[in-house]
Amino acid sequence: MMSNELYLVLDESLAKGRASKEESFDGEFGVIAGYFVRGNNIERTRQALESIRSGVSVSGKKKLHITDAAVSEQEHVRQNVFGCFDDRELSLIYEAVYVQGLHNDNKRTNESIQQVRDSRRSNISIPWRAENERLLSVAFDHVFGKAVAYAFDFFDPNVHLSVITDTLDEKILDEFRQRADNFLSLGEPKEIPIKAYDREKKEPIELTGRSSMTGDIDKFTKRLRNVTYSIACENSSLTFAADVLVNSVGYQLTKNIEAKGRIDLNSRPAIVGHRLEHYFYGVTDETTMRNPSDTIYRHPGHTD
Repeated sequence: MMSNELYLVLDESLAKGRASKEESFDGEFGVIAGYFVRGNNIERTRQALESIRSGVSVSGKKKLHITDAAVSEQEHVRQNVFGCFDDRELSLIYEAVYVQGLHNDNKRTNESIQQVRDSRRSNISIPWRAENERLLSVAFDHVFGKAVAYAFDFFDPNVHLSVITDTLDEKILDEFRQRADNFLSLGEPKEIPIKAYDREKKEPIELTGRSSMTGDIDKFTKRLRNVTYSIACENSSLTFAADVLVNSVGYQLTKNIEAKGRIDLNSRPAIVGHRLEHYFYGVTDETTMRNPSDTIYRHPGHTD
C-alpha cells in the first residue's frame, strides 16, 4: 500500500441517462456520492462496515442495497453507517445534476456547433456526431475534480487517488477513466488526428487538431501532473456504505427541492438537514463561488 494513497468510495442514485432525454418530472436529478478513507485506514474501515452489512437480514442477494432491507431495519442500518463515518470523521463528497439542465446545455452546445458548421464555406467536410453525454459520467467528472481538490487541500499533493465504485458496466468505467485522464492532463498541448473528406478532389484526407492552454491556470495544471489514480469495482461493505450514503443524499436533496424550489443542487441549502451535512466537502454557500455544474446545468425553473 502506498503511503500517499487516498481512497474515494462512490455510488450513484436516481437519474443516470443520456442528455438527449428531458426530465420525466419537474426537478428530476441524478447524484453520485462517496467518502474518503486514508490508505492506512482502509482495512479497518472495511471491517467496521462489514460488521454492519453482515447484520442486514436479506437472503439470496449477491448485491446488497439499503433498500433491500426491511423498511423497519433501514433506519437502524443507516444510523450505524453514519455512526461509523462520524466516529472516524470521514470527509464526504457528492455531485448532483439536474436532468433538464444537462439536456438544455447539451442542446445549446449542439445547436452552436451546427451553426458554425452551416456557416463554413469549405470543400473539406469534417464528420461530426452530436453530443449526448451520460449524466452519470458528467457527475463523475465533477466529483473527481472535487476529490483532487480535496487531496490538495487536506492530504498530499502527490496523491494516488484510488476510486472504488459499485459494479458498473465497462463502457461506463471507460467513460470515467477518459474523464479522469482529461482532467489530469488539463493544459497539456494535444494533437488529435481528424479524418475528413475533400469534396473537390473526392478523396479522404487526414487533418490534425491542436489545442493548448496558457495563462494563470498553469500553476494549477502543473500540480495535476503529480496525481495518479485507479478505478476498481467492488461489491463489498465499502460500496454498501456508499449506497447508504448516496440514497440519503438523494433523499435530502429531494426534500429540500420540494421545500425551496429548484435550488442549486451542490449548495449548502440543498444538503442542509442531512445528519452529516458538515462533513461534505466542496458544498458552496453565499461566501464561496457557485459550483460550476450548478451554473452549467442550472434548472430552467431555478429559484434564487
